[in-house]
Amino acid sequence: MSETVETDANKPGETPPPKKQALILVHGMGEQVPMETLKGFVDTMWIHDPDIDARSDRDPPAQGNPIWWKPDPSTGSYELSRITTREGHQGARIGPRTDFFEFYWADLTEVNTLAQLKDWLMSLLWRRWSQVPNDVFSVWIILWLLTLSVGGLAIWHALAVAFGSTTPRWANIAFSVLALLYAVALPAVLGTFGDVAHYVRAKPANIAARQAIRDRGLALLRAITAKGEYSHIVLVGHSLGSIIAYDLIKLYWSECGAPRTMQQGDALYEACVACDTAGGLLADPAYLENYRAAQHRVFDAMQAVHAGEKAPWLISDFVTLGSPLAHAQFLLAQDQDQLDRGQKDRRFPVCPPVSESADGFLYRPDRRNQPDLWSMHHAAPFAAVRWTNIYDPSHGIIFGDMIGGSVTNPAGANFGRGITDIPVTIRRAWARPFDRFFTHTLYWTKTTKPSPQLEPLRKALDLA
Repeated sequence: MSETVETDANKPGETPPPKKQALILVHGMGEQVPMETLKGFVDTMWIHDPDIDARSDRDPPAQGNPIWWKPDPSTGSYELSRITTREGHQGARIGPRTDFFEFYWADLTEVNTLAQLKDWLMSLLWRRWSQVPNDVFSVWIILWLLTLSVGGLAIWHALAVAFGSTTPRWANIAFSVLALLYAVALPAVLGTFGDVAHYVRAKPANIAARQAIRDRGLALLRAITAKGEYSHIVLVGHSLGSIIAYDLIKLYWSECGAPRTMQQGDALYEACVACDTAGGLLADPAYLENYRAAQHRVFDAMQAVHAGEKAPWLISDFVTLGSPLAHAQFLLAQDQDQLDRGQKDRRFPVCPPVSESADGFLYRPDRRNQPDLWSMHHAAPFAAVRWTNIYDPSHGIIFGDMIGGSVTNPAGANFGRGITDIPVTIRRAWARPFDRFFTHTLYWTKTTKPSPQLEPLRKALDLA
């Protein structure tokens, strides 16, 4: 099968090819293998999506929608490729071609150490009980019990050896079992939760890795944008990858000053005013639907007002899966009050954005010399970016997804009413209740029939 040849320029008089859409998947914590996460994601979301048909008459139906792996310098690594497709048909509708990219960052945290993990865990443990959110309180108690148990047995054993006495048989067995678990579990714990310790805390030992991850992610966004081939970018973050993707949106928006500026009265200005108004109508029965429509109009107006510019803003959608942002007041801040202050201070962008003044999220960067020039402030990316959060509520710590959760819950880490928060119930093909055992890695996996997590994800991605 041959593939359409792509060219950088068209002959005079030729119609330029339609623009494609780009999807960037940011993988989660753990010792990930390059392209393995993206391969599984594309298999479910594109190749075997029963509602999308991108096959030609020569393609065997059993193989699903075809894809091609192509080297691409945008990824910055020879270990990575982009996965490209044809246009996808969904009934009478024809969608654009899609290029899938993986933002791979696991190699930048390969120096996780026990000291970093211990420092992070201690930062979570040493808090007043009133600073611990209800949804992680049970985990916090268990961490304390385990820490005290291990520490108590170790001290007891050490004192017995020092004074030549003996400890009970049960204590020796317990200590031996804990020591064995420690030796076996430590590599896995460091390989997984060490990534969290490395990224979420701005400690001297972690700053270089945090900087390197963000630099690589921003370089990928810049390179994809600079191609000029894409109408928009969908950014998908799983687990810790959702925090990284959130940071990339925040940093890249602040960097892209030109695309968010406008003249008073032009289409972008009017779209921003309408979006700010929609974001404030919390009593509107169709609030979420209307606000997302207003966001889409802002995004479209940005493309029209700044057509042809070299550095446009292309991120239209942000999709988070099993996101620890649900526990941001525990992971990124000291408590809920500190997180709230960070949002009001525009350190943590929210959806809808915090208001600049009576003008909402707009301000005049040069009031004296250019009074008609306006800009969206640096913490307003979610005036143009629609955010969908999909999570599996946890029960009894090990059932469901303890790592993810709601990001709009007023009792927890509330990132704004403008987010589409979708709870799903994922079940393995196991006997109950074990079918709900730790579902954090199953958001794009075909589990039971039907797999309820797939429908909202496919709708959020809107690939065809």
